[in-house]
Amino acid sequence: MNAREHDEERDAGITMIEMVVVMAIMSVLMVLFTSSVVTIYRTFNKVDATNAAQEQVNNVFLRLDKEVRYAQAVSTPLIGTTVSAVEYMMAPPPGVSNPTCVQLRLRTDTGQLQQRSWVDGTTPSGGWVTLLSGVAPAKDGVTTKPAFSLVTPSAEQDYQRLRLNFTTTGGGAGGSTSRITDITFTALNTTGTSPTGLCNERTGL
Repeated sequence: MNAREHDEERDAGITMIEMVVVMAIMSVLMVLFTSSVVTIYRTFNKVDATNAAQEQVNNVFLRLDKEVRYAQAVSTPLIGTTVSAVEYMMAPPPGVSNPTCVQLRLRTDTGQLQQRSWVDGTTPSGGWVTLLSGVAPAKDGVTTKPAFSLVTPSAEQDYQRLRLNFTTTGGGAGGSTSRITDITFTALNTTGTSPTGLCNERTGL
């Protein structure tokens, strides 16, 4: 091969087939890269949404723990088909002689944990405040557990205790996660003789 033939071969460039192969390989690599980025983005969004939902659940239960801990009495819960409810009595606020009644209810038809309060001896006039959404009673297999349970005082622990048993779901559509929350709050201002029938205002449930 002389120098002229060598130069002509070198200047020939790449063929159409080689170009098509290179473009096909680049397309595959771009698809893989794009899929990886989308997967990472979705995973990040799911984790972020789940953490935000769990933080909200934790904040609500910390609030309830503080309230029930200083309650003067806890009522016997009402366990219904679509609505379950429980009440507890708080010390009266400054300038008020009667204690405050606080009521929790779980609406299984809407999946909402709600709360309202009123002065004992009066009719509840305020509306319901939604504490959590995506809430349902927990299940043991096919058996639904009561959302609220009153744990009566014992010789070992002379306090009324309120047990909540829920399944909370959060994280958004397509990335939701469920968690069973079985937590017991101890009312330290109660005794074995504390009433369980006070604040039983169950109208408007």
